[in-house]
Parts: sequence; structure tokens; C-alpha cells
Amino acid sequence: TVGTDTATEVADAVAAASATATELADAVAAAKTLAEVAATELADAIARAAVAETASEAKDEIIELLTIAAENAAEQASAVVNASIEAKKRGAKVLTISSGGKLEKISKKMNIDHTKIKMKIVPRVSLLSILIPAIKILNNMDLIENPKKDFEAMINAIDKKKAKISYKSTIENNTAMKLAKKLEGTMPSIYSSYSLSPAGYRFKASLNENSKVRAIHVTLPELCHNEIQSWGIEKKDFPVPGGPVIPRPIFLLDSKQTKEEKNRFETLKFLLNKIDINPIEVKTTGTRYLEKIVGMIYELDYVSLYLSILRNIDPTPTPHIDEFKKILKKLD
Repeated sequence: TVGTDTATEVADAVAAASATATELADAVAAAKTLAEVAATELADAIARAAVAETASEAKDEIIELLTIAAENAAEQASAVVNASIEAKKRGAKVLTISSGGKLEKISKKMNIDHTKIKMKIVPRVSLLSILIPAIKILNNMDLIENPKKDFEAMINAIDKKKAKISYKSTIENNTAMKLAKKLEGTMPSIYSSYSLSPAGYRFKASLNENSKVRAIHVTLPELCHNEIQSWGIEKKDFPVPGGPVIPRPIFLLDSKQTKEEKNRFETLKFLLNKIDINPIEVKTTGTRYLEKIVGMIYELDYVSLYLSILRNIDPTPTPHIDEFKKILKKLD
């Protein structure tokens, strides 16, 4: 279970994984899948700033549960610490990653292996600082293959995108600037497959915090059910230019999407085109999963920064979050 928000939910997830022999067998199978999609799940968890992940390894018919807890934001420390304590109590193998604070202290107290990272300007820019150690931990435990080639591909992907999305690049050639311009004055509706959900959720969060705009993120298969109907059936159902904020659909597409994904996104595009709405399409580049995800996140982060500039807003401070924390601290 990835991205679990509370200690109770983590505890339930761990208990559920241990409930019956059948479920344990499924957990063992899930461990094999984890070796292929670990980067996906970790990136998703990091975008939510709190990880509670389980993996299973069969040895002498004994199932060992693994929980990797990572945090780099003070307001989320309590939830992550509680999740770590609960997982430890229930016999899970717990590993933690943080820039210090409560999670480091409780790790030392409970004899939990802890990896300390350097704190960046704000937590949201520390993605790779948490992701890379987490992947190395999984590799050291033989849950995934050596990530060296994935890291090299990821770095190359970032270097290639850097030239295209840098502030030094002209608007005509800068894909991030052009996308930010299209999103100006709209409410982005981000749609992705589950495999690209880490990038989708991260983009939503970046738009919220950096650009200070509302945005939603929906994945397949839910995207093809309730979400479709929210677009109405006629053009008159939507605000006119100059009126209320106009929703703008954005498709995050894998360059090698499955037939199922392709059919569903093309069908959704057809339905939107019928009411004169043209979705924006952003595609991954590269062949390895990590380079696809990180490359897309890198570019979309820049989109959120350029949008903040277009809106004449400082992307760094988050006053509403700060005020919320102050009020909550008094109430707690």
C-alpha cells in the first residue's frame, strides 16, 4: 500500500496482508511485481510526502513485511512517525529516510535503520534526494535489480530537457513555457494512466503550491466513469472566455502506452472534441520507467514555475499551509 496517510491505515494494510494464507501468497506475488514497478510506487509516495510501502519476500514460508517511511516536511512528520511506530510494533522491517527531526529521533530510539538527507529550500524540491536512497535501499535488499542504468538514463533525460525548458530558451522552443501559457486562467484537469500517476499527482501538487491554482488529478479506470460525466454534454455547459475559470484537460501519456490505455484516452478525446474541448497532451520520452517518470516530473515542475511567473506570484511561500499548521498546533 503506497501513500497511506495515517498510522491506522498503515496498520490495517499490514494486518490485511497477513490475514490469510491466500493473501500471503498474493503478497509474495506482489513482491515480484514490486521489482518492476518499485520506482512507480516510490515516486507516487514521495509526491504525497509520506510513504508507507509493503513488500514481501518468501523464505522458509515466512513473510517479512517491509515499510519505507520518508518525510521531508515538518507538517507531515507526526503522521509518518506514527506510521513507522505502528509498523514496527506489528513486526514489519522498517527503514526511514528524512532530513532529521522527529523521524530521525524515533528511528534511533527504536533501533530503526535511518538514512539522513540534506534539507533543500522547501520539501517539494527534495524529490530525488528521497527517491534515490529509497531505490538504493530496495536494491541492497535484492528487491530490485541494480539501478545504475536507470540512474544514468534518468540523468541523461534531465540533461536533454534542461536545454529545452530553461528560462534561457525562447518561448517558441520552450515546451514548458508554452504549456504554462495554455494553462493561464484555467483550472487544470490532469488525466493519466495508473503507471503515470506519480507524475500526475506531483503536477497537481506543484500547481497548487507553486502556481497557487486549483487542479485535479484522476487516473484510469475512474477517469472513464464518473469523471467523464463531469464535462457535461454540450458546449453551453461550460464557462465562456472571460467568465468563470475554465477547466482544461491535460493528458499525461506514456510513449509506449498499452492498447487499453490508448483506446480509453482516444475515446475520451473524441468525447471532449464533440463539445469543442481540445485536451493538451504531454508524452513521456525515453524507454526506462525511471527516466520517463522523472523526466516528465522535471518538465511539469517547470510548467508550474512558469505559470506562477505569468500570474506574478512567488512560487516559494505557502501562506495558507503555514496558517493551517499554526491553527492546528493550537488545537492539538
